[in-house]
Amino acid sequence: MGEELYKIFKYITDKRGNQARLLLAEKTGISMSNSMEIEDSEEMVAKFHKAVKEIEGDMVSTGPSIPSSMPESSEKNWKEIGNKMIEEIVNKLAKLFGKEFAEEIMAPETKKIETLGPGSTINDIKNILLPKVRKKFKEFMNSKEIESWFEDTLNKLSK
Repeated sequence: MGEELYKIFKYITDKRGNQARLLLAEKTGISMSNSMEIEDSEEMVAKFHKAVKEIEGDMVSTGPSIPSSMPESSEKNWKEIGNKMIEEIVNKLAKLFGKEFAEEIMAPETKKIETLGPGSTINDIKNILLPKVRKKFKEFMNSKEIESWFEDTLNKLSK
């Protein structure tokens, strides 16, 4: 669910930067994090493609106001960090549900993490993983504990 819409968000972000991502959200009425929760209907995908064409046309004529990505030497490997974060989540979920079930739960998010590339940020990891963590941990931890554990773990991994 939402994989195609999310890929479109990743495409525009990687190619044109965060300004373009925000424009896509504005034009479609759907944020990047919410795109993963929406069905990839033909109408919705067509709406996203139309918005991307409009954004790219506007940005080609005016040029982006911010760089679309940082120099490679200063960029972190967010895909690697995201995969490490998934390992941490699976380990925590495995204590509650068993390792095989935990890996199965996180399989869709693992695919989404694989889409991270140049121009990705720590917020992309949060947008992909935090909704699932909130949903799966809510029976065992209060929301403040979940947020705190998630932030602490992600910050440690990204240093």
